[in-house]
Amino acid sequence: LGIDATDILGDVVLLDPVQGNSHEAGIKAEYFGGRLNARFALYRIEQDNIAEYVSGVDTESVYRAVQGASTKGFEIELAGELRDGWNLSAGYTYNHTRDAEGDYVYSSVLQTTAPEQVVRVFSTYRLSGAWDRLTVGAGVSWQSEFFGNVLRPDPADSVNFGQPSTITQPGYALVDAMVRYRFNEHLSTTLNVKNLFDKTYYTGLGNFGTGFYGEPRTVQLTTRWDF
Repeated sequence: LGIDATDILGDVVLLDPVQGNSHEAGIKAEYFGGRLNARFALYRIEQDNIAEYVSGVDTESVYRAVQGASTKGFEIELAGELRDGWNLSAGYTYNHTRDAEGDYVYSSVLQTTAPEQVVRVFSTYRLSGAWDRLTVGAGVSWQSEFFGNVLRPDPADSVNFGQPSTITQPGYALVDAMVRYRFNEHLSTTLNVKNLFDKTYYTGLGNFGTGFYGEPRTVQLTTRWDF
């Protein structure tokens, strides 16, 4: 239930619906005879009446309407086969969100609790000669610092219990790796390792006043049969 924070003690007032507009422009290109594809997109989104969490009243949540929230940024992507057996996927995203006063936005949908910069690179290479059945790959995903308001969960703290507290997640990088062996044209086995160095980090920070850790190192072995 969303209500105006200035009307907590009075009648419930529903917030107006979100309104806004968006602008986007982009370009695509091909290189090396179409083996490598590139994409660039530039965008700006303007919205009014974004619901931002303020506090809780008994079992109800109190929100205020944020006016003039704007998101601007761009994306660059590269994907394709640079040479026989060598595939590359890379991307960079810049996303900047602020309200009309230049302040941060703490909404469950549109928010500045997400990183402003994200870089992802992954590459695979199929070996040649006697090892041509083996494919190895590795990738890095990096994101800049971000933060969010998380409700203090300690019931013993009667003064601050349930009140928002800002938590910062510094920028971090995660490394993934894989190895695939193709026995024949039908059968292959792949070993995937995510978060290779078992990095501890927050993700989803600030979503509905909560925060949780990201996935630790995981190892997955799969076998596939193609008809």
